[in-house]
Amino acid sequence: MAHQSRTQAHNTRSRSRENSPAVPASRRSSQLSPALETDGPSSQTEFDLSKLLSETGDIPPDLMGQDPQQAMMKVLLHIARSQSQITQSLHSHQDQLNQLKTENRELKSEVKCLSEDLTRMDQYSRKAVMTITGLAYTEAETPSSLETAVVDMLNALSPSSGRAQFDRYDFCAIHRNKRPSRPNERERPPTITVKFLRYTDKDMFFTKSANARRKQVYPDIGFHHNLCPRLIEEQKLINDHTAVKFVQFQGVNRWFSVCLNQSNTFLNFIRSYEHFVVELEKAS
Repeated sequence: MAHQSRTQAHNTRSRSRENSPAVPASRRSSQLSPALETDGPSSQTEFDLSKLLSETGDIPPDLMGQDPQQAMMKVLLHIARSQSQITQSLHSHQDQLNQLKTENRELKSEVKCLSEDLTRMDQYSRKAVMTITGLAYTEAETPSSLETAVVDMLNALSPSSGRAQFDRYDFCAIHRNKRPSRPNERERPPTITVKFLRYTDKDMFFTKSANARRKQVYPDIGFHHNLCPRLIEEQKLINDHTAVKFVQFQGVNRWFSVCLNQSNTFLNFIRSYEHFVVELEKAS
């Protein structure tokens, strides 16, 4: 009887398991993923999905409330498409950037050429202009008296042969400039600008013999080429270089002559500071 009772109990439990409803796959997998413990997406899964979508861009409204695995696949596809669009946009921007860089190089080269042309034209317009320093100034000075003093001085310094004496009609302009604004230069007499009618007359005062005669007759007076602002800046940059002893502007040829410290050699035909650096590297 006992054996028969145990057999009936076993059969009853077997029929109970057979008649019980099947466990869903999502419920069976709950042992592997605590986030999927119910038939549908849990509140925690929905929260994580919303956070993920908010970080990757716009939230497609049709993803919420779906099966988590399907929703996650759609999210991954959405991210892949977004990444592809971003990559294409980056390539497009890179092409535009490269084009802008090319245009910028071309514009810089053009601006450099135009700047050099402007400097040449500016200095060419000054080729007959000379600046005189050191000539005494008085409050009683008039334009007429200044012209007479300058003409007499230039006649005293001009070559004794091969040319007639200067008169006021050999000059386009002779005028005194403003007093220097720097405190250490205010005690000096204002400079004088002289524009010759012919630039060849001006250039003859910058020969070695003319410089020697001027230092002998008028040691306190200096003659200088009238440089345009750009060349003044270039001359200062070259002169401040540690390898330079002194720099001179050759007015006849319109270039700088640079004497180097170590070897006392000269670099000639220097057009600018950039050109000087290149030639200095070649010479070293």
